[in-house]
Amino acid sequence: MNKTIRLFLINLIFSFIFINYIQASSNSLVAIEVIKVKPANVTESIDVVGTLSPKSQVEVKAEYPAKVKEIYVNDWVYVKKGEKLANLDSEETEIFVTKAKASVEMAKADILKAKVSLSRAEREYNRTLKLKQSGLATQQNLDEASTEKEAANAGLEIAQAQLKSAEGAMQEAKLRLNKMIIYAPIDGVIALRGVNVGDLTTDRILFKIVDNRLLDLTVTVPSKDMRSVIVGADLTFKTDAFYNQTFKGKIKYINPSVNESDRSVKVLAEVQNDPVVLKGGLFVQGKIITKVKNGVLEVNKNAFITWDIPNKKAEVFIVKEDTAKRISVQTGMINGDLVEITKGLSVDDLIVSHAGFNVKDGDKVKITEIK
Repeated sequence: MNKTIRLFLINLIFSFIFINYIQASSNSLVAIEVIKVKPANVTESIDVVGTLSPKSQVEVKAEYPAKVKEIYVNDWVYVKKGEKLANLDSEETEIFVTKAKASVEMAKADILKAKVSLSRAEREYNRTLKLKQSGLATQQNLDEASTEKEAANAGLEIAQAQLKSAEGAMQEAKLRLNKMIIYAPIDGVIALRGVNVGDLTTDRILFKIVDNRLLDLTVTVPSKDMRSVIVGADLTFKTDAFYNQTFKGKIKYINPSVNESDRSVKVLAEVQNDPVVLKGGLFVQGKIITKVKNGVLEVNKNAFITWDIPNKKAEVFIVKEDTAKRISVQTGMINGDLVEITKGLSVDDLIVSHAGFNVKDGDKVKITEIK
């Protein structure tokens, strides 16, 4: 075999060995996906459930029994405060008003008579007093004149009291007459019309008016979380009626007492319902925002190798110089699948995702994807 062929075979063998070495080295790298740590703004919250109810709603009743004469509105229409809803039969009440007016006039006439009688009695008393001073009348005559004057004065006071009573009765009759017209006490929608023309109003709901522009949301909070809830805190929620929308309210009141049966506290939030899409009676699921943190480092819990939740400790793989390193981190609040890392990581650190099931500490790795 000549020298040229020998050199060719030697080069071929070395090339084959080198290629196999490169392939073996390449195959020894563990393919991984990593997550780059980035700061985020996160919120700490308390999960709650509750029910919406209108802030303003009223059941309209008649103050006096009467027949319904006219109705001016129908179900589910919007009415303004002071708008006329119905008219009741006022014939009987008008008679009361007429009689009351007559009683007032009679009382006024009685006062005039009483004043005339008092004037006459005073003149007679003064005349008798002069006669007594002249010796032409006795003490008895003077006493009788004084008694007549006192009686006339008492008669005037009685007449004046009767006038006051008659005027009060007239005012009451007029007020009752005014109550024969039923007005809307608030703005809102007629949720119920409970009467028809000809019905008696005795102890009956005539109309129910609901104003859904401002709603109350009542939720319950476990007593262990009550110290985190403050008046003015935001509450976000969803309802099955609008599953793809998130609504917002503000905490207005916190019940001062704890429910003994389940150790919970009732909390009331106000919801500005603009546009008016939500309705009273809807069941909702929400969160009371208790804390907002800016620049927080979060990691998906799937990246944890181990996780000691009570002691707030976990382990993850990070990638440094194409090498997987197992490190310990300190955990904080939990937000669904994301967990706050309070110590052990820095911004732009690369973490092996999915808990690094195929990675060991010190392995050389090949990054296939950065999320």
